Amino acid sequence: MSEHLLRIERLLAENDISAGYLSANAEFSMAQLQIDFSLEEEQDPLLLQVCHIPVPDSKVFILQFFIHLPLPPPFKPDAQIPEFLVAGVQNYIAQLNQILPIVGFNSSQKDIYFRSSLILEQYSEEQIIYYLELIHHLLRTCLPSLQAIAIGLDDVEEAIEKIPALFGT
Repeated sequence: MSEHLLRIERLLAENDISAGYLSANAEFSMAQLQIDFSLEEEQDPLLLQVCHIPVPDSKVFILQFFIHLPLPPPFKPDAQIPEFLVAGVQNYIAQLNQILPIVGFNSSQKDIYFRSSLILEQYSEEQIIYYLELIHHLLRTCLPSLQAIAIGLDDVEEAIEKIPALFGT
C-alpha cells in the first residue's frame, strides 16, 4: 500500500477529480492510481497511471505518470502505428519534446505513450494538481497532431513546422 498514492487520491477527490487506487497484484508489480484523462466523452477512457516508486534508504521517492495514447477512431484502442509511419512519429515526438515544459511523449515500434517522472522528497497539493493539469493540457494540445501523423493524415515535416503554433508562438 502506498500512503503517497492514497494521499493523492484524497487530494484529487477534494478537487472533484475521480481516481481509483489499485494495490499491487500479479498484473501490476506496484500500487497505482488510475485517473480518467479522457479528452472527449465519446472516446474510450484514457487512463493516466500514477505509480509510487520508493528509493531504498532514502526519503526521496518517484512518482511516475504513464498513459497509453491510442490511435483515433475509427481505429480500435489497441491498434498499432503502421510500420512505415513509425519513424515519422518518432521524429515528430523528438522535435515536440524539445519545446515542452515536461518531456514525456514517446513511442515504441507500435504505440504512442506519455511517461514522465517526478523525483520528490515532499510535495504540496498544489504541485500535484499543477503537474496533472499540465499533463492534461499537453495531451489536449498535442495528441490530435500525434494521432494524425500516426495514421498518415498529416505530413511529418509540415507538422514539425507547426509545432510552435500549437503553443501560440
